Amino acid sequence: MLVSGLDKRSNLCYSILFSLRGGIQTKEEQMLFDIVKERLKNEEGCLNYIEKLRVTNVGDCLKKISFSNSDTALAKAAEITRYILRVLTDNGFNFLDTMDPCHGVGHFVRSYINTRLLLSLDPLVEPADVFLTYISAVLHDVGRCFVPPVGENRLAVPHSWAGAIVIDELFKLDACHLSAEARQLVSFAIGGHQWSVKPRVVLSEGGATRVIESFPVEDPHGKLYKFFWLVRCVDRLDGNGSTIIGRDFLHAYNEIGRADFAEYLSVFLEPHPREKNLRVPGSETLIEGLYRLATTQNNSSPYSRHDFGNMIHICQVQTWRLLLVLNAVQHPEIATPSSVKRTMSRQTRDWLTRSIDPSKNGQVAARVMLDHLDAMPDRVRLAWLSGFNQARWLYSEWSIEARHCLDQIPLDDLYLRLRRGTEYCVLDILA
Repeated sequence: MLVSGLDKRSNLCYSILFSLRGGIQTKEEQMLFDIVKERLKNEEGCLNYIEKLRVTNVGDCLKKISFSNSDTALAKAAEITRYILRVLTDNGFNFLDTMDPCHGVGHFVRSYINTRLLLSLDPLVEPADVFLTYISAVLHDVGRCFVPPVGENRLAVPHSWAGAIVIDELFKLDACHLSAEARQLVSFAIGGHQWSVKPRVVLSEGGATRVIESFPVEDPHGKLYKFFWLVRCVDRLDGNGSTIIGRDFLHAYNEIGRADFAEYLSVFLEPHPREKNLRVPGSETLIEGLYRLATTQNNSSPYSRHDFGNMIHICQVQTWRLLLVLNAVQHPEIATPSSVKRTMSRQTRDWLTRSIDPSKNGQVAARVMLDHLDAMPDRVRLAWLSGFNQARWLYSEWSIEARHCLDQIPLDDLYLRLRRGTEYCVLDILA
């Protein structure tokens, strides 16, 4: 639904990124995007920077960041985040129409919402952690402007490291009202947000192999870096629940350049998991990936073992929603009444393009992917449409809950700007 004349009480979602454009650019500022592009070509230099960043003395930096209370920290974080977004968009960073459909404006806005929900009234989160989590979580995917997801695992510099380099170059241009210690920890959190249980093995220039360890989540004494873990939590919350089926479906559009795209989709969209002995490493199907996510959202998994406070409850509810979606895919004859089957394709297209990713890229991806799905056998088509139908209802439920919670907590400046824009017609992320 295109929205104009926004209802300030119910709509959260226009592109804050474009609404924050403004100001006069200097020659140096205009060069920022190109400076990052050039720096990323120097893979050896990037890897050296990341190795130095990952051994940041987090404890010493944290001691120098202090706020009297969480509300003060939150207000300051919102002010600075807005300022950073304005500087970036003024300097050539287009987050709305250049990101891939899985990481576009929908993911950005939901990351903001999930940040607010995660930090709300949690006594286990210190004000300094609130401050650092907010800024880093909202900006965590800035590196996607340079690193698309297809083939990322073969690149020397993944999007999280590229994001840290973007922020590093930004801070050389403008300190953004942050202390040196805060700047270092924001870079640290963005650079390490991409979860990995294993070191990254990189074939560097000259053919040598470099092994770069994962970013540490704890200090040498086992104390959790809460702000760092919470940034990962924010990202995970949009990779769970009713959202992820839509995001991963659109993500498959990134493979459109393959000569065997139709054949690839016929395997990827098989609605029943294969026997484990028949699976090929690195070629997980959509249903297999979703089941893997649903079974790793607990403290017994290395993926989630440090979850605490609000994250535990929110994640449990999101996992329950994901399992309901998976059940609908597996049992469409039970989950989906015959009376709605005729309209499911149109309703799915509307949901994907209004809520999951309302960008131009998202709209193109939804159209192409659903056209391919419509051409598949009924057994496959109806299974996924049943899952999407269940996901739409659960997403609406999440939206109502999120809107209610956000109305109960103090509004920050970024939230108000998300509600108050008038420059562009918008799509309602909270369906």
